[in-house]
Amino acid sequence: MKIRLWLCAILFWIPQALVAQTRETLVELIIEKPEWSVPGKAVELAEDDLDSLLGTNVQALINYGLTGASRTTFQGPGGLVDAFLLEMTDSTAAHGIFSLERDWRNASFQSVPLGAEAYLIGKRLTLWQSNFFVKLVGPVTTVKALARLLSKNIIGRSLKAPVSRHLPPEGLIAESEKYILDPGAFEALLNMESDHFGFADSVEVAVAQYDVAEPSVRLVMLLYPTQQLAAYHVTNWSQQTGSISHHKRSGPLLAIVQGTSDPVVSGAILAKLNYESQVTWNEALPDPLTLPHLILTTFTWIGIAFLFTFVAGVGFGGWRIYVKTRNPNQVLGSEEDTNFIQLNISQSVTSKQID
Repeated sequence: MKIRLWLCAILFWIPQALVAQTRETLVELIIEKPEWSVPGKAVELAEDDLDSLLGTNVQALINYGLTGASRTTFQGPGGLVDAFLLEMTDSTAAHGIFSLERDWRNASFQSVPLGAEAYLIGKRLTLWQSNFFVKLVGPVTTVKALARLLSKNIIGRSLKAPVSRHLPPEGLIAESEKYILDPGAFEALLNMESDHFGFADSVEVAVAQYDVAEPSVRLVMLLYPTQQLAAYHVTNWSQQTGSISHHKRSGPLLAIVQGTSDPVVSGAILAKLNYESQVTWNEALPDPLTLPHLILTTFTWIGIAFLFTFVAGVGFGGWRIYVKTRNPNQVLGSEEDTNFIQLNISQSVTSKQID
């Protein structure tokens, strides 16, 4: 009985632990290691405290969906590391702020194979995994060791936004991708007016650089909730700017090429764009019913009906035989002299007159 109770408790606790991982529980997992400790308490960060950490991207961070932020100082084998742990609503939000912060053109930029994605600039390592966005500042060796330990303990899937997954992979410059929900970041990065593109209608934007014949060719991809909204905003963009060259719309997806005036270059990138809507069913659809399947199904049900009637007939007949064997003087459970109505069809007609 005790074993069953313990098993039920464990089975109940595991999913709860998976769902309830927070910054506090993540810190507790780190300091369980003997080589790591926390000299002081974690400091909760307000919006104003994030200016020095993120600069102009603070508002974008709020728009993506920040649920909490804290700074914890870890004592590791090689010294102190300041860890800024930002907890986002989901993995797409964490990837969004990570992509805005990533400056792949920086001379000291170094990609690091940790977490879902990570990079190192100087003594600062930035990482995203699941719904966590992390910045670590300290000695490089110690920072990498802590990032590796955090990556092993963060649970949950790390998914990019659907619009980012539609970026054509051919020619895409690694680390140049950005996911944008904030109109301010959109205008600052692309020098385009956000009012023309429907940020009030929940548009999502992915931006990436492509290595083609000309340098600095950029693909801007906008995903709208419906293709009607996409068509409306393309028309609005055309009316406001007077020119919508180097673009392509496929369903709810709009792609714009910047940085080139060559239609061959832009056409080569846009030709790779093709939006295909997919419907996911909880159950697999049955195969189409063909004539052989129809005949087989019909005879199967005929066989089942025949088997049922055969069993019922044998059962009823067997019961009659059993009753006659055990009680030969009874018919259907009644006495044998029970009167029956007889039609007497074989009897000849008499001339007897009825009074």
